[in-house]
Amino acid sequence: AVGVSVTMSAQAAAEGVPVVSYKWTMGDRVTLEGPSITHAYTDAGAYTVKIVAQGIDGLSASKTIHFTVTGSVDTRFFPDRKIRLQ
Repeated sequence: AVGVSVTMSAQAAAEGVPVVSYKWTMGDRVTLEGPSITHAYTDAGAYTVKIVAQGIDGLSASKTIHFTVTGSVDTRFFPDRKIRLQ
């Protein structure tokens, strides 16, 4: 749902090459790094998340995940009162 944090993680296969970096493209112009990430989407819609793992041998592997985010966040902002209601 919109505004709810999603946590994703990845790890190299036990028999595989050690991974030196993980790069996540979240499908909403956000890019994160690390084996485990947390992200909250601000808009409903269909998203494609791509993770690229760079091995110690210089080769990379990638995986793509497709999912849909639903819902909305009702936010009202009153600049003259300097408050924000959710």
